[in-house]
Amino acid sequence: MEISLPDKIIRIAFVALLAIVLALVITGAVMDSQHTSEVTELQNTIATQSKTIEVKEGLYSKLAVQSKDLSALLDKKDEQIKLLQKDLKKNGEDLLTANSLVLTWKRAYLATVAGHQTDIPPTPGTEGVVRKRVDFEKDFGYIGAFGFTLTDPPEATIQVQQNRPLKLTVTVSQNDKGAWSSRTTSSEENVQVDITLAAVNPYMLEPKWYENIGVSAELGAGTGFLAGVGATYKIGKFEVGPKGWFTVTGPVSGFVGAQLLWHPFAR
Repeated sequence: MEISLPDKIIRIAFVALLAIVLALVITGAVMDSQHTSEVTELQNTIATQSKTIEVKEGLYSKLAVQSKDLSALLDKKDEQIKLLQKDLKKNGEDLLTANSLVLTWKRAYLATVAGHQTDIPPTPGTEGVVRKRVDFEKDFGYIGAFGFTLTDPPEATIQVQQNRPLKLTVTVSQNDKGAWSSRTTSSEENVQVDITLAAVNPYMLEPKWYENIGVSAELGAGTGFLAGVGATYKIGKFEVGPKGWFTVTGPVSGFVGAQLLWHPFAR
């Protein structure tokens, strides 16, 4: 059957409109990708220059760098880091996050304590000298110290021990602007944390290219039955792809076109 001129114009206009929409979608996706890259670069610049902040007592925070290769950010001169990198390579694993922490005391543990003095009788080789011994001990909570001193000749013995474990909790989070940060808590008020490296590889969480492929199937009913099949590829917040429809009752006829899906609330 010959197609009339108005029908030809409608079809040409439809194809042109579809092409324009697809071009806009692709252009928008490319621009969005460029904008995301620029924002990430700016966030990385700020994160690199940022210092560790004690938000509250015992809570420390630092902006995290975003990188596809976190191993390259680690201290290659550190022997333990070398062992870590070898183990990752051996197991074929990639780092999702990396945090390096430096722990220091805010202030020295200093106290004056009461001592217990005793006399040490002379022993062979001491030429009859009675030595004075003073024993002492102090519990600082996190650590404890105890020991003694002797006279003639003067000497001292001291032992420092850890009374309870130091607990650190490290978290990595992302805000609604896409910026990442690392937070660390210290169970001891006098132990401060300096986050010398905070990094994350968010690209590991991105879908592979083949995970963006979708297949659709539809079935409609009215005076007859109409079936549709198609395929889509996700680009940003959109899914685009070819679509075909055909009747399944009566004389078989088909239609071809394209489909566009929009996910307005997707991140």
